[in-house]
Amino acid sequence: MAVYERAYRAYSGPIAPETARRTVVTRYALADLFANKKFVGWFVACFGWPIACALYIYAVNNLDILKPLGIRVGPVSLEIGEKFFFNFLYVQGLIFAFFTTLFAGPGLISPDLRNNALPLYFSRPLTRTEYIAGKASVLALVLSLMTWVPGLVLWLFQAVLAGGSWWSDNLRLAVGLFVGSWMLIAVLTLLALSISALVKWKPLAGAVIFAVFLAGKPFGLAINELLDTGWGLLLDINFLIQNAWSWLLGTTLSSDIGDLPPWASFVMLGLICIACVGLLHRRVKAYEVVR
Repeated sequence: MAVYERAYRAYSGPIAPETARRTVVTRYALADLFANKKFVGWFVACFGWPIACALYIYAVNNLDILKPLGIRVGPVSLEIGEKFFFNFLYVQGLIFAFFTTLFAGPGLISPDLRNNALPLYFSRPLTRTEYIAGKASVLALVLSLMTWVPGLVLWLFQAVLAGGSWWSDNLRLAVGLFVGSWMLIAVLTLLALSISALVKWKPLAGAVIFAVFLAGKPFGLAINELLDTGWGLLLDINFLIQNAWSWLLGTTLSSDIGDLPPWASFVMLGLICIACVGLLHRRVKAYEVVR
């Protein structure tokens, strides 16, 4: 049939529900992320620490299996409590989740900005908020599977093995794990997205995320020395998260790390998130004026 004999025909196929259409950005971003074999290998390796923690919990609650190995440890050092779950969050969150963000975060928005793809997104029935939420959901889902999900599984595992009133006596730990993990997820996600929107080159965006997250400590310590104060640690995002976790889980940080009121950490982390949202609102738009 000749081309000029082809008449226009409206699409008559099935139409996806509105709720499914809103997840298109998330689904395709997740598909691209897990198509990378290196990321899949890293993601699987991130569950080694929760598995090791689960084995430790089982061993502590079944001390008889340690006797043939000649391991003799006092009951205090084997206690499953605030320190244990703080260490779990520290390794799983500030190490594994952080490097996962470095791998996945820079490529979420920067390619769309570099290739001028945002006008194509927003010419569809997709708002700017839905676009940002779709991109953020990618990191939120991946980091959730690495932080609070295995954390709560470990808490339930310990509650079942310990029995009695352990679960009610340590309910604060479960709440602290959940809230603390989501606090970390919010900070990492918004920080990664805002820098990805600001720096269009993916490797440079990853370097900036690394610098922003870790370079605050030397500057904060320098301010503390110059001004004889402890408030310089407000620049250290790593410390702010640890300080907030210590309050949520009911433990204390070493005095060598620093001393800052927990409320100050929560306020500063909130301000960082607000600044990232403002930057995203400014950078993510359907057009760009080039001068």
